[in-house]
Amino acid sequence: MRITFFLACALSAVLSQAQLAKVTMADRQAYHMNQNRPMVVVNPFSKAFHVKNLGGVMSDGKDGFMRLDVWKAGSGKEGAYVHLLKFDHKLSIVAEKETVLEGEGSENMLPVLIFNTPGSIHVVLAGGSKEANQYSIFYWEFSDADLAVKKAHVVLASLPFDKDKEYTLTSVRNQKAGTFGVTVLEEGGKKEAAFLHSLSFNSSPSLVFKQSTTLSFLGKKGRISGTQISESGTVFSLLSYPDEKIDELFVYSVLLAGKEGAKLLPLASGGQPLINCDFGLSSDNGILFSGLSWPGKKDYSAALAVGKISSSGDQSILKEEPFAPSLLDVLQKTKKTGLSKDYFVRSVTQRNNGVIDVVVQYCFQNIGNSASGGISGVVELLDAVIFSFEGDRLVSTIPIKRNLYQGTNGSAATVNPNHFGIPEVFTAENNLYLIYFDNPENTMGANDGKTPKSKNFYKGVVTLARIDKNYKTAQQQLLDFDHDEGFMNFYEMLVYKIDNKRYLLNSDKFGVFTKNVKTASLLAEVK
Repeated sequence: MRITFFLACALSAVLSQAQLAKVTMADRQAYHMNQNRPMVVVNPFSKAFHVKNLGGVMSDGKDGFMRLDVWKAGSGKEGAYVHLLKFDHKLSIVAEKETVLEGEGSENMLPVLIFNTPGSIHVVLAGGSKEANQYSIFYWEFSDADLAVKKAHVVLASLPFDKDKEYTLTSVRNQKAGTFGVTVLEEGGKKEAAFLHSLSFNSSPSLVFKQSTTLSFLGKKGRISGTQISESGTVFSLLSYPDEKIDELFVYSVLLAGKEGAKLLPLASGGQPLINCDFGLSSDNGILFSGLSWPGKKDYSAALAVGKISSSGDQSILKEEPFAPSLLDVLQKTKKTGLSKDYFVRSVTQRNNGVIDVVVQYCFQNIGNSASGGISGVVELLDAVIFSFEGDRLVSTIPIKRNLYQGTNGSAATVNPNHFGIPEVFTAENNLYLIYFDNPENTMGANDGKTPKSKNFYKGVVTLARIDKNYKTAQQQLLDFDHDEGFMNFYEMLVYKIDNKRYLLNSDKFGVFTKNVKTASLLAEVK
């Protein structure tokens, strides 16, 4: 079956069902987390703080892995509760350890970043300080053998705090260099501008720089959509905010923060703003970005733009690629003028051989009031497309047809339309891999214009796909929601990266009164 289009370069790829990964499944395991008291997720400073990018699943350096959770214990003054689980390669729990944080304000500490190095687990937290009008970024180091404390309550940085504001903390770590960054978006108001605090830390860890930038344009609806950090410690933040003319349409900028200051770079191509963007690290310590070119008030985008920002802040467009008529004929939500504004860039990545891959997907959500006065919502996952570029030349275009939906009455899940539906995209050995929510009647790569029959999320599957260096594709079904009770639906599933080849699909259910945690897990080890 041919699965590429004859566009800039005529390439073919053959779809196959293949054994891409070794799969281990552990369904409905149960474990206990400190049964002597009720457990409450850490949420310091009332409802002021929100956290993104928290990962607590790590390799054990062998063939197993570890999971660390940090919780607030009850409502007393005792410090936050730390729970360590160790799993073998069969997903069996082989060890459990627990401890409690001690120190000023530790009862209200919120985990921001968790990672490990040989022999140690490192936890970065945000918490109150002795001064009522500020909070601090703290650091703890534990032995991965028995949770013995190596370093405790180390203050890495302090920032001003206002209990009437909300703060969004995002963290990211560069595994190669050991540098990590923390960004704090401090909300604005009608008369106050938002602030973005960008903090960069070396591997010691110690603070390298802290840059605070006023973002008067961000408003109440603006948000931070992603964070990256280079090996040298430069922090890049992707910001999205409503267009000046069309409030429901979001445009994007990248804030580059370094030792010498910060620089704001709006994302645009040919004088037109880019919408529905994403970004990722380039091979030379800069940033690659991609988005849909937006021609004003029209509802459809005619081109995909791919650009680059250097570590010094130089910005350039590598390619603006018009959507080919042959592609528009295959996808579901298009016109002759281009793609619907509900197509989003999921990722932009670079393989070791220099190929740049841009993954785009259709994700639509609508949340409103039902006829009975409750909340209702719908989420649709339709096409996804992988665009591959060699330099400034488009060499492969591979569509994935999914046609999945979920409607709810009485409740509604808010999803990130960029990332929901394709929870993981990664590269290995010049291959591109995707873990994505799929239709069992998938027609990946087919250009015959046929669309699989619409399926509810509960009847969907999770698929691992590979696009190799020759742009040939292969798929492997990892999980069938219709038959695996441990994973009830897509909303409950999380994907954790253990290392470059191992990914954990996990679904947890917490017993509010029993303190039991029931977990279903699937380990995919890419061959």
